[in-house]
Amino acid sequence: MRIPLFKRFVIACLNILFPPLAVLLICGPNEDLLFNCLMFLLAVIPSHVHGFYISLTYFNRKRKVRNGMYPGKPKHLIWSDKVNNGGASRRETERLKQQTENGKLGRMVSRRTASTTIKNGREPTRVEDWDDGYREDAISPSTSRMRSGRVGRSNTRERYYENQDHYR
Repeated sequence: MRIPLFKRFVIACLNILFPPLAVLLICGPNEDLLFNCLMFLLAVIPSHVHGFYISLTYFNRKRKVRNGMYPGKPKHLIWSDKVNNGGASRRETERLKQQTENGKLGRMVSRRTASTTIKNGREPTRVEDWDDGYREDAISPSTSRMRSGRVGRSNTRERYYENQDHYR
């Protein structure tokens, strides 16, 4: 079940008006509330920063737990188990951690890594693989320019033959 947008909006407004109240609603009465109250009494702006830090961490970790991912190690300056575990119990967090360590959950692949592999699962062709002609499964000039983000010549076949000229 998704966290209602209204709840996030209320927490954000409370963070702006009175950060200790927002921290109390998220964490409950614990060390985080004491730390935020102390910061609010000494200097108001750090209290706002700490309140937003707690709320953003909580909502991010709650989303991870909802998607079946391990929320991660405890964050600095957050002592609440509810925030560090994303609202999940310790048992649930340990189960997610074990699944992640055992490799049952698939790793997230970055866009760059996913875009550089060819549809047949191999890395882009190497220059040594080419014969006299252009291989069909090699990267085309337009897609290699898009994938690498470089501007300029990207036709790998031309670069291969240019590099061979100075060896002859």
